[in-house]
Amino acid sequence: MDSLTKLIDESTDPKSPKYVTPSIAAIAVGQNGNILWQHASGVGHEEGDPLKMDSVFWLGSQSKLMCTVAALQAVERGLVGLDDDVSHILPDLAALEVLDGGKDSNGVPTTKPRKSKISLRLLLSHQSGVGYEVAPPSIAEWSQAVGLKHGILDSDQISIKSCPLAFEPGTGWSYGAGIDWAGVLTQKGDGNANIGVFVCVVEKLSRLHGRSLEDIYKQGIWDPLGMTKTTFNPSKYEDDLVQLYARDENGKLCPVPAPLPKEPPCEMAGHGVWSTATDYAKLLSALLNRGGSILSPESVEEMFTAQEGPNNKDLMSIVHGAAKRVLGPLVPPRYAVHHGLAGLINVDGFPGRRRAGTLQWGGMTNLTWWIDRTSGIASTIFMQLLPNGDELGVDLAIRYEAAVYIAFGI
Repeated sequence: MDSLTKLIDESTDPKSPKYVTPSIAAIAVGQNGNILWQHASGVGHEEGDPLKMDSVFWLGSQSKLMCTVAALQAVERGLVGLDDDVSHILPDLAALEVLDGGKDSNGVPTTKPRKSKISLRLLLSHQSGVGYEVAPPSIAEWSQAVGLKHGILDSDQISIKSCPLAFEPGTGWSYGAGIDWAGVLTQKGDGNANIGVFVCVVEKLSRLHGRSLEDIYKQGIWDPLGMTKTTFNPSKYEDDLVQLYARDENGKLCPVPAPLPKEPPCEMAGHGVWSTATDYAKLLSALLNRGGSILSPESVEEMFTAQEGPNNKDLMSIVHGAAKRVLGPLVPPRYAVHHGLAGLINVDGFPGRRRAGTLQWGGMTNLTWWIDRTSGIASTIFMQLLPNGDELGVDLAIRYEAAVYIAFGI
């Protein structure tokens, strides 16, 4: 335990040669919901304010795990099937065409009508063809060519309703806003004539109950698990928000504002949640322990099941290719991975670290989590550090993971 605490303290001490970032909160949990170890160190809301375990961090893509849970809760209630076609309930998504590889006379990439269905499974596992305005390269090229001014972090849904699909649904793998679509918040009430035939995750619940994602998550996830400081609306915890830092070209760390609005126009399931390390560990603990009070063991098993099939070649080329710094920084070179319904699954154990079959994902400011059911341990390390995939941040996350396994003799 002392070795873990020392690692975190050294990494947040500006006077230490092992200094990485001003703020770190980390926690490890075991079976039956017990906290094995936890520690917070460094800067909280501002210089001079100590970080606490209940300090509030922006999760970035660690938000996605909650949407997957909410989606599977909807499946369990019979509101949606994983393989149902969602297009007729999501007309903006249905209207998106597919890039066809050509260009018009102005050099703008051209599109063709979509032929294949888009299912909830494909959205959650990043096989729907939905990307971001900056990725994959084909969509980034289109965005630049048309002069798209809105990005995913604007949290206004404009980019996800504008960008075409990178490929026919089900024919490839590319990281993108599929989970944002899975959690699209429709604020039009219950006016849909087909409201009894819901086909998409949290949107379906919000149409049915006229509620926000905040309310849906609160009832289905946060309250049952006792997650008391998790929200889409960080302004209510203003004095507890952790300062974000960015490393400049000279390696100096400077305080910067969060790259998304604190009062977002829309609740974005893929990146919009703020939380504490303590709260997040309660979610990891539930999933480590077969779903706890929020999911059935069968749904948890589906989360840990490889989804991409023949599209694994695309997944591997991306995770070990140009996007490795962002999507696969903790995966050793050449190690095979799959993608489940909530993150990467390693085929083989990582030496001195997680065992085969571990589920893992992270967030833009160098947060990461993993759930190792074989070893009976789950953990997350929270940072508020840019850029995504910061070299020192990644190295620390790897060293922290190894230290956890040593500390508990796993």
